[in-house]
Amino acid sequence: MPLRAVHIKISNIAGVEYLEFKPGAVTVISGPNQAGKTSVMRAIKAIAEGGHDATLQRSGSRSGEVVIEFAGGDGEKLIASRKYSRSGSSLKVVSNGNPVPSPQSFVKKLWDAMSANPIEFLSADQKTRVRILLEAMPVETPVQELREILGQDWQPDSDASAFEQIEKLHARIYLRRTEKGRELKNGKATVENLKRDLPSDEPGDYAEQVRVAVSGKQQIEHDQRSGLDQAREEYEAAVWKTREEYEAAVLRMREEHEAAIRKIDEAFQPLKEEKSAEIAQLEELSRQAQHVAGMKRTVANLHTGVQQDQAVVDKLSRQLERLQSLREGLIKELPIKGVDVIAGEIHMGGVEWKSLSESERMKIAIQVARHRVGDIPFICVDGAERFDSKNFKAFAGMIEKAGLQAITARVTDSEGLKIETGGHQSEAVLGAKVGVEQ
Repeated sequence: MPLRAVHIKISNIAGVEYLEFKPGAVTVISGPNQAGKTSVMRAIKAIAEGGHDATLQRSGSRSGEVVIEFAGGDGEKLIASRKYSRSGSSLKVVSNGNPVPSPQSFVKKLWDAMSANPIEFLSADQKTRVRILLEAMPVETPVQELREILGQDWQPDSDASAFEQIEKLHARIYLRRTEKGRELKNGKATVENLKRDLPSDEPGDYAEQVRVAVSGKQQIEHDQRSGLDQAREEYEAAVWKTREEYEAAVLRMREEHEAAIRKIDEAFQPLKEEKSAEIAQLEELSRQAQHVAGMKRTVANLHTGVQQDQAVVDKLSRQLERLQSLREGLIKELPIKGVDVIAGEIHMGGVEWKSLSESERMKIAIQVARHRVGDIPFICVDGAERFDSKNFKAFAGMIEKAGLQAITARVTDSEGLKIETGGHQSEAVLGAKVGVEQ
């Protein structure tokens, strides 16, 4: 059962000659500067911090002492005292009437008066604030679940929290899915553009027709050559028929020969031109058919790639969904409900830290403090000056509601040192003699 501070006595410590009071849920040490507030806080911290600080002993005194008595609801009693002398200091802890060996280790195990300061949490930078939160609520990294999600032998980072590691994996997979999604979108657009460019009619096979046309042209050229050869033979025969007729007939025969050539050319030229045009048309159709066939192969290959990209995107999406589900499951296990760490910042109910109200931030800070303290939920709160009267009152109410016990100091214009516990002043101070040393 938690122990609560029920009695504090300070003598000859720093600026305090003698002070004795019964702390409440929230004890406020108030007064002007140099009134002794810091001396009281230093004296209480000295019990928990350990070590020897020679400056704590009041100047001119032979010895000084800090005594804090704790009690539990089941009758348990614990007294921790630290005595100071010129030669050093010593800590003594008595639990239920029995001296405790290794008292400093015993106290540190039960009591962490400084590290649980909610003001420290509120004032910390973003990185430190997240670290404090995660240290207060350690969650084991679900290694096996993450390996199943990733489908590989993933190795955890021992220096990162479960939330930080899940966030890094989520960011990595999200980036990969974005890149693959972009490739998928471009692939689909290319396939659709190529499909629109394909002719609606299925092209035929023109290769055989080209071959027949070329063969026909070759036959025409062969017939042409045969006619020319025959004309030449007839010419030579006529020339050599008789030498006497040659001179007279040569001119006539040449004219006849040239006329015959013209006649043959005129007869075959249209056929050649027609066949050449047919060949050119068929070759163009064949080229178009080959181009269409190539486009179809390209579309088929791109479609296969698109299907593969879609499968990758779908897999990455499922991984992201499983990571989010795993994260939500871990969040439900946290003792502070609604708290999450997203992009390296604390969120509450989906609202990031900087957008939370001061009251909401205080609630988180106090709950973190409650989970950081040990069996003695008694904390020293430095920096309470950051609150105005209204917010400090709310802060004190939250401290009490969380089951914590706090002691803090505030600067006021009142004369001398005052101790307030639960709204009561003066009567809580028993025989106080406070000097001005700090």
